[in-house]
Amino acid sequence: MRAHPFIRTTLLSLTLLLSCFAWSQSEAVTLYAVDYPPYLIVSEDEQSQEVSGMDAEIIRAAFAAVDVDVHYQVQAWDSILTGMEHGQLLGTASCMRRPERLPYMFYSDEISTTSQVFISRRELEISPVQTLEQLQTYNIVSVANWAPQKLMEQLGIRHQVAASLDEALLKIEDGSADLLYIAEYPALAQAKKLGIHDHIKATPLASQPLNTQHLCVSRQYPHARTVVDQFNLGLREIKRNGTYQAIRNRYL
Repeated sequence: MRAHPFIRTTLLSLTLLLSCFAWSQSEAVTLYAVDYPPYLIVSEDEQSQEVSGMDAEIIRAAFAAVDVDVHYQVQAWDSILTGMEHGQLLGTASCMRRPERLPYMFYSDEISTTSQVFISRRELEISPVQTLEQLQTYNIVSVANWAPQKLMEQLGIRHQVAASLDEALLKIEDGSADLLYIAEYPALAQAKKLGIHDHIKATPLASQPLNTQHLCVSRQYPHARTVVDQFNLGLREIKRNGTYQAIRNRYL
């Protein structure tokens, strides 16, 4: 039996009151982001650098459901991770679970998912690849400090390192690299922005499960656990009332 709206609202309010005892909801949350379309999209206006995108909107809506404002600042990915590791920055969005991050990050409930693929030139014939170890015969490129590049290092797979996603995609397009192992939607969205999407293709790795993406918060930042709990509460509410799916429908 569904709870009466008044009861549901009252329970939500009580939960917020208890969990916010040591953290004021009047405090705005500042998150740090990189351009990662369609999840996070940084405007081309260098003055404002506004952040939009599917995950950015979901996060704003979830925090708004618990009366918390969200602001985004754009920063380099390795700088964000370093700041979170030392408790200097609160957190980031569209962040995947990785073993090396667990000691210094709290993860929210799942916000979105993404599949990992190989980006290559359209004319390149790719043999069926079941495991990443089979990539040794190809010239691989990875984006510096992104999760796939860290994975390549862990597996001992030789690869060249690009400073940005743009640089990695252009290496694929001009033939100076064969394969880029990366999340599908961000790579294809950026390739379209660069005007090279007709020259590349995406090939899935058969054995690779979907990756979940989260709000990630520094464990050392004040009231970090409460921030994640409040976000999860708001996320459940926007999933219940349809806001979550409405945002996803605009992007996917």
